[in-house]
Amino acid sequence: MNFKKLSLFHTMIFLVIFTFSIAFVSISFVSYKNFYSSHLYETMKEMDTEFLLTMMKQENHYFGQSLPESYIAPSLAKMTFQLATNIELGETYSLLGQEIPGLRFNEYRIIVAGEGMDITSLPTESAPPLETLLEERRVVKDWMEDDKEDGPNNGRPLQEKPTVLIYHTHSYESFLPHLPDITDPNLANNNEVNIINVGETLQKELEKRGINALIDTTNMANALYDRGQNHAHAYQLSREIVQDYINEHESIDYIIDLHRDAARIETTLHSYNDEDFARLLFVVGESHPGFPENEQLAKDLHNRLESKQKGISRGVIGKNYNQGNGIYNQDLTERALLVEFGGVDNHMDELNRSAAVFAEVFSEYYYEQHRE
Repeated sequence: MNFKKLSLFHTMIFLVIFTFSIAFVSISFVSYKNFYSSHLYETMKEMDTEFLLTMMKQENHYFGQSLPESYIAPSLAKMTFQLATNIELGETYSLLGQEIPGLRFNEYRIIVAGEGMDITSLPTESAPPLETLLEERRVVKDWMEDDKEDGPNNGRPLQEKPTVLIYHTHSYESFLPHLPDITDPNLANNNEVNIINVGETLQKELEKRGINALIDTTNMANALYDRGQNHAHAYQLSREIVQDYINEHESIDYIIDLHRDAARIETTLHSYNDEDFARLLFVVGESHPGFPENEQLAKDLHNRLESKQKGISRGVIGKNYNQGNGIYNQDLTERALLVEFGGVDNHMDELNRSAAVFAEVFSEYYYEQHRE
């Protein structure tokens, strides 16, 4: 092809088509699970209307009149490079991860970095053998119970139908302060005191604010054992559970999967007004086409939490199939959340305080989105 006979506009069109043809051919040779990669999304989202007008302007300057004076077109070379190499310019670990064993596996996309968030403080997860999840252990239930009989806040009556579902894919995730015989953080699992207790507090706090919330308290360890499955099948099981709730209650708008991180206290503790709180972290599954909506929801709630109590949110990260499940049931609705509450060293009092703060922020967001 003689490029000298082509206008700049036609040349750019050819290069774009050629680039994406190569990208899609390359994708066809890898697992379909990587099709909705964050790299492809990050590149494609730069191709907005203004970018198209910029290209058309090269052929007819009339189109340039519609462009804002401050608009700077994204670099075609940069987009081509990122698609071809899966290296994000400006993100050092995306380059090092190609060469350093293990770093690519742990390369989560930091969407919003909260206080102290960097590649050294990303969430960690242990994969305990099923037999350890079924063990009975001595527990300490020494947290303060909220026995207040407060009515709904802001004069709002409790909704007639449920609009929020709280569930726990890893219901057995527990906390060392309540397991006096356990010191190994990888063994911080229990079927009596665990993340479900936090979910129960969150449900109660939401209902105080008029939001009808359902909570699933399935003992996932026992359910997996009964099916002859292990920890790796937890999301398959929780997906079925969530789908059953959604089919039975069409009014459900939001699904919230609660977890606890395996990170230690220096990462997960937050102090505010002489009280301690467990820090929160939002995880967005990126291996499905609808993840930008879930990402925006997580970002909105993170920002609101930071406005309410700076430092209580660790941020928002994205994970695809290379770092885990990649979907986390978030393809079932555009309003899906996965929230890590604290870590293995947090006490239930700290977790419950954070659940109350999250409920306050979430309810404010909810009522703004659902004005009558």
